[in-house]
Amino acid sequence: MAPAPRRRYDLSPLSPDDKRVPEGAERPWYMKEGELKPGNCPLDPDTGRRRAVLLPEEAPGQDRIQDQLMYFPPK
Repeated sequence: MAPAPRRRYDLSPLSPDDKRVPEGAERPWYMKEGELKPGNCPLDPDTGRRRAVLLPEEAPGQDRIQDQLMYFPPK
């Protein structure tokens, strides 16, 4: 069984034609009028490790700020 993917947010570039601004319910808490709050971070059932990518060694050379801002410890 392949390990579950680590949680990452889609940071791929948007189309230049995409001018949509998400409603407050779709915006994270740290954006103006954002309502989306993080839930408890899930743990991988096989390894017991959290799925969020928070530390530099977990994603070398990648931006982890969204994962860090949306992190809430596991139960």
